[in-house]
Amino acid sequence: MILSRLSQALRTQNWLAVALEFAIVVLGVYLAFQLATWSEARQQDAEATRLQEQLEIEVSAAVDEIESWIAYRTEAVSELHDAILTIQSNDPERGLSEQECEAIWGSHIVIWNDVRLVTLDEIIATGRLSILPDTRLRRALLEYRNENSIGNSRRAFIAADLSNVVDTFAEEMPRFIEPGPTESSWLSANRVDCQLQPIRENATLRNRLISNLGRTRGMIGLAEQELEHLRVIQRLLATED
Repeated sequence: MILSRLSQALRTQNWLAVALEFAIVVLGVYLAFQLATWSEARQQDAEATRLQEQLEIEVSAAVDEIESWIAYRTEAVSELHDAILTIQSNDPERGLSEQECEAIWGSHIVIWNDVRLVTLDEIIATGRLSILPDTRLRRALLEYRNENSIGNSRRAFIAADLSNVVDTFAEEMPRFIEPGPTESSWLSANRVDCQLQPIRENATLRNRLISNLGRTRGMIGLAEQELEHLRVIQRLLATED
């Protein structure tokens, strides 16, 4: 319809009508473009809000999980530290507690479950990081992802180097299966008898325990670094609410 009128105006050289029809066409295209841009911006804002809300839930859960892991491992390290001091004391009146014995023979068992932010993986995979409005949040997420990757590599290296002293030094720590019904936990069905004097006399065993202590502390330090990155993200997400 508009093209028909525009063609008629050109044939009759009605330049005013030509200008008006042309202006109507340009205005229509402009309004359509603005409407599409506005609609896309609204969709993008809604998607950014959804992603941030999901991130907030996942980051909160990750913080809780890592805090619990650090608390548990710190207690285990404290028990191992006390056990090493008991071994080094050479005090005949001083013995190993049940907790210290368990800390010794289980010093190589340091399990770390990788904490993944599924929504962050989704954001990176789909290239939608730029729709998050806060540049500080975007930078913090990238820094965390990098820290998580490096930390996992370092943790794997440390964990592989932990010494299984209970199997290597069987004479100093003989192992037994407790009689009775099978327990739900394999730990509760196993008993290790820590022979304090033979342990004291074995310098290699003492050195490996000290190495396990240091390596576990290193893993705790890596977890604390990751936790600090998550807390930064958590604070930035809270400001977006």
